[in-house]
Amino acid sequence: SLQALISLRQGFSLAVIALERGGVYIGLVILLVMLIQILLRGRTRRLTRQTEDQQNLLGRLHEQTAFLSLLGDILAASLEANDTTSILQILVNRTGELFGAHDCYITYWDETTRQTIPQVAYGPLSSTYRQVHQFQNGEYTLTAAVMDAGRAVAIENIKTTTLVSPNVAEEFPNIAALGLPLLSGEQKLGTLIVGFNEPHAFSADEIARGELAARQISLAITKALLLDEERRRTRQLDTLLAIATASTRVASEEELIGFATRLIGEKLYPDNFGIMLLDEPAGLLRVHPSYHTPNAVSPDIPVGQGVTGLVAQTGQPCRVGDVSRFPGYVSVETGICSELCVPLNLDDRLIGVVNAESTRLNAFTAEDENLLGILAAQLATALGRLRAGRESQQQSARLARANALIRILARVGTRAASASDPDRVLQTVGMELGRLNMTCIVSLLSPDGSELTMRYSSIPGKVIRLAERLAQMKVEEYRIPIGRVKDILSSMDEPVMLRNPVEVAAHLLKGLSPNFLRRVFTPAGSDQEVPVCILPLKTESGLLGYFWLWGMGLEEGDLPTMSVFAYQIASALQNVNLLVEVQRLAVTDELTGLFNRRYFFDIAGQELEHALKADQALSILILDIDDFKQYNDRYGHMVGDQVLRGAARLMHACVRTRDIIGRYGGEEFSIALPGTSAADAAHIARRFLTHVADMPIPTDAGDLSVRLSIGIASLQPGMERLTELIIQADECMYKAKSLGGNRYYPD
Repeated sequence: SLQALISLRQGFSLAVIALERGGVYIGLVILLVMLIQILLRGRTRRLTRQTEDQQNLLGRLHEQTAFLSLLGDILAASLEANDTTSILQILVNRTGELFGAHDCYITYWDETTRQTIPQVAYGPLSSTYRQVHQFQNGEYTLTAAVMDAGRAVAIENIKTTTLVSPNVAEEFPNIAALGLPLLSGEQKLGTLIVGFNEPHAFSADEIARGELAARQISLAITKALLLDEERRRTRQLDTLLAIATASTRVASEEELIGFATRLIGEKLYPDNFGIMLLDEPAGLLRVHPSYHTPNAVSPDIPVGQGVTGLVAQTGQPCRVGDVSRFPGYVSVETGICSELCVPLNLDDRLIGVVNAESTRLNAFTAEDENLLGILAAQLATALGRLRAGRESQQQSARLARANALIRILARVGTRAASASDPDRVLQTVGMELGRLNMTCIVSLLSPDGSELTMRYSSIPGKVIRLAERLAQMKVEEYRIPIGRVKDILSSMDEPVMLRNPVEVAAHLLKGLSPNFLRRVFTPAGSDQEVPVCILPLKTESGLLGYFWLWGMGLEEGDLPTMSVFAYQIASALQNVNLLVEVQRLAVTDELTGLFNRRYFFDIAGQELEHALKADQALSILILDIDDFKQYNDRYGHMVGDQVLRGAARLMHACVRTRDIIGRYGGEEFSIALPGTSAADAAHIARRFLTHVADMPIPTDAGDLSVRLSIGIASLQPGMERLTELIIQADECMYKAKSLGGNRYYPD
């Protein structure tokens, strides 16, 4: 260094002076001392730099520790809050302070609509961020940039960056911003944004601390959302239960509507909620006095105007994410951003609307629409009961019986819904109704909807056997054309009470005399004087069939209750049928409808285990369509598929009930023959050649026929694995094919 050179020069000068004066040793000593001094100074400087580096590292560690401690305090404080909004506000406030930022924001992200949803802010925009700063479709936000990148995005100047739309950037005072993704597993929750009002170059340490904070905040938000969802569902269930039972406690419609409005408004839709009743002569929706509008008085709305008027006009629910874009929107209270309205129907007649509004954009989901529809339906049912109760004491008694039926039938629906197949569902229904001295018949539509078949009846077995003997056919074999049902029902989708069941049955069951039907109905607990309730088994997917119910003095007033019950049964049947179909698809070959290879091996393996344990016979057939490639080459693959389906159908018709048939692969099929010896297997193979080979198969290219090569393998001593049988049968099939095909081997 310069200083060392100066010292060395000074030492050298002193040494020269000493030498000139005759002091050689003194000069050398001076030079040596100077060299040592220079070396010591260099070492001292290196030690000083190392000390400074260690102090800087220690400072960074202290800073990181302090950051983690403060972050932990922030998360702990946020989780002590009672709702998600409070948690988010604590998180954004303390995070902004932690980073020394001018502003801090938390947004949610809707991946489906690619929409940024402002939640909370720290700084000057904290009171207006959620309501005022709403982003339109097509605007590119920092949140969108972060979600697309899947990582932190640092912007030194948002006014000039291409990552944010200019009109979005102008809404914020910030110059620099750091966007940090809030992720929960694969779910994109939103973004944490830290903003500064002057240019700011984000260091790697700042970004790393930001990412750490974002991960912890994501965890806190996920827990808060789960807790919030659980609370919301609890509130929904409590509200549904309270409204369902309210009709038994209130004395008037006014009291019921007031109770429902207060309850739903407080529990589910606190911003703005209420009920409007239709005044048909005036063409107005009259606001019920209990309408919950915190800061305004809602006026009466003409039918056809605004959201509520549109619902009253069309009878259909309406969900508006941004009321400012809704044509003819009627503004009653400032700050309202979105609205959800559903019709209030009683006996297929609109009597009003149920309306909810929110200060947030896109506040209502399809789930909210469904929930509000259920609430409206329950409220309408309760209103209907109250109106019926005013008519007479007799109707009041019937209402009490209906309430008792609801509780009983709810148990029936619960038990039926827990059944694992359609027959068990129907057996559960029949058993429970039998305890109430009620009898039922379930008839289901054919796949093409042209006729009804009897799927289940709780009529005593001896009566069913009598009916079958007199009619000379099985009950389940009888088909009722749907046209006959239309003759007796004013509407195919509405419940009806028939006062003359014998006459109706005679019309439906052509060829059976009224006397015979009376013999059937009388032992079942009914006669011409007992009405029969016909309930459509209807779900959102359509009509499944009809539920015929009689006994226990059913009357017209019981139809709403029975309709709810029928809907429960229809839903349970639909769910079970869906489960059965899913299970069937899992084990079925899509093209042929036979068992797929995997399921065939599972079932055939079980049969092998049983045969080995019980010392019984078991044979395997492998069947291959001879020269199948020519069908594809000559007629195309569509016709080839038709040939495969037709051949599979013919093969299935030849197997016994206990046999197992599956598609082995391509044009090959496999059949397991439990309890079948080699000789019997050969006999069955001959039957296949007779009944499958050369039989016409309808296709788009006309009738075609196939020939088969069949290999036979039978269980032999020492065999323990299914694959041994399969391989042997496969080899025999190829032997039959090598001999010219259209044969089985060994013969």
